[in-house]
Amino acid sequence: EIRGFKRDEYIVLNIIGAKIAYARIYKEYDLVLALTGTLCSMHKSEIDHIKRELNPRFTYMPSSFQKKDKDGIQELDTRVTLNTADHHRAISDCALNRVKSQDQAFGPICILFETDEDLNKFSGSDACKSLTQRGFEDNILRANSSEIDAQISKITKLSTLTLMTEPFARGIDPRVADDRVKILGVLLIQTYISRTDADETQAKGRVGRQDEKGYYALIINIEPFIEKESDSKKVKDKDGSYFKFEPSEIEDLQNTTTMQDDNERKKKIKEVIKEVRNRHHEAAFKEAIEEVAKTTESDEKGKEFIKKLISVTRLQSNSQSDENDLEKEKKADTLKEVLDFVQVMNNCVVDNTQEVSGKHVDVFRLVLCVDATGSMAQGIKAVGQAIQEIVEKTKTQLDSQGVDKEYMINIVAYRNYDVSIKSLIEYTGFKRPAELKDLKEFLSELDLVDCKKEKRLNIDRRGGEAVEASLAYANTL
Repeated sequence: EIRGFKRDEYIVLNIIGAKIAYARIYKEYDLVLALTGTLCSMHKSEIDHIKRELNPRFTYMPSSFQKKDKDGIQELDTRVTLNTADHHRAISDCALNRVKSQDQAFGPICILFETDEDLNKFSGSDACKSLTQRGFEDNILRANSSEIDAQISKITKLSTLTLMTEPFARGIDPRVADDRVKILGVLLIQTYISRTDADETQAKGRVGRQDEKGYYALIINIEPFIEKESDSKKVKDKDGSYFKFEPSEIEDLQNTTTMQDDNERKKKIKEVIKEVRNRHHEAAFKEAIEEVAKTTESDEKGKEFIKKLISVTRLQSNSQSDENDLEKEKKADTLKEVLDFVQVMNNCVVDNTQEVSGKHVDVFRLVLCVDATGSMAQGIKAVGQAIQEIVEKTKTQLDSQGVDKEYMINIVAYRNYDVSIKSLIEYTGFKRPAELKDLKEFLSELDLVDCKKEKRLNIDRRGGEAVEASLAYANTL
């Protein structure tokens, strides 16, 4: 018997084994609306898979908010450099060329770096000093900044130079209020190769918003991808993190540094990057499809369980005092199936009791999973401010339901899959209301910066939020 279970009041489920694949959830619905801002950047394998799975019901509807006469974001430059010093100079030259014809006030410029380390190297370089000496106001955007909203609003301020890292390549919406900026436009210089076409599209989308004028440049340094015997380990780590360039592709990129024709140079660089991305993505996508296929049996069991759980809920809510024996038997059988499933999948007895003040008592446990990726600083701050209210309201709700139980809270913070194993999730452990201070300190000290220097996880969903990891942890509690 499940300890603490009260048939007429509540049931506590702690399901570990049922895996329901996200990739199959849509099949439960007759109509599916998929909304994305990067549909045009999907890889061929993804589009073919969608058409094959949904055919003949697949319809692509472009945005109705895009003006028909919009020219889009103008790409000013696409360039490769062979070392860090040249990389910094090329970035600075691109920015200075943009403002040469602007006498007193300059259009805002954003420079997007992959890591804090890359940003710091540039900010301390002579190339960066040449920009600040030109009259730009510094605005360095870091994920753990306490004034992140104010800094985001400064991105579109006249004569402002913003240095920011990859987490801000998506999810922020800098508004243009100054009419002069609307005329001059905002320039984004990206200094690294995005993992996917969609990531690059998202980065471009930080400028030229609301149909305002926007400019984009891609200036990359391929030195880390050039294999050298004396530095083979470093190159392998850097190269293997995202994708691998073949020697012929490195040579093609090197040759673009001597090309005089801007269009030819841009075309060749884009071709090489696209080929590398496609090769990496095709392998990763194939493996992802194979992994989904392995969950078929568990997926079917999980969905069947959910249907039975819903059935139990309905039977309980529609319970009548004059139920006949057949209805009672049906309810009992369905409930038994639910309980059997829980025990089989967990291979254990569900026990929600804990040692409290020397007594073994039933405990209500609340797990809060929070997104601790770089762009969520304000969200984390809001949770920290609201945690006391959450504690108080939880107690009030339990009291109102007549549930006389101890209760505890565990905050689980998850990051992106491209961080180290030890940084993937962090958690407080279960804390009682009296330990509220510990929960607040955890949130206030949470590091939102991706741990780029550490060994990365070998997971193909690189860059995506590790919400599954936080839920997997919660299901082991």
